[in-house]
Amino acid sequence: MLTDHIIKLGIGVIENLRFYPENIRRNLNLLRGLNMGEAVMIELAKRGVGRQEAHEIVRSSAMEAHETGKHFKEVLLSKPDVANYLSEEDINSLVDPDKYIGTAVEQVEAVVQKLKRT
Repeated sequence: MLTDHIIKLGIGVIENLRFYPENIRRNLNLLRGLNMGEAVMIELAKRGVGRQEAHEIVRSSAMEAHETGKHFKEVLLSKPDVANYLSEEDINSLVDPDKYIGTAVEQVEAVVQKLKRT
């Protein structure tokens, strides 16, 4: 009975879930690109920067952006060590939350594989 009740509650939550894209966008923009640091770090590592160095580049850039109030993208564009690996177009794409899906594909694949096994 408790399990049934919990399932019904969960269904109710999902059925009544509402998204407000304008609020999501506003909240993402409040972070001035800092939420996209992981995407930048991963791409730097893919392009030949060591993981530790990529982490330090992103960390120091994020700190500078936070301390100066600049957008993360603006700080990245000013860094010669970033320009050696990423173009302005690359950086614009990497800090665009609309283009970053993180591990969503892997998560969906894991669910699909699990469902196939059951």
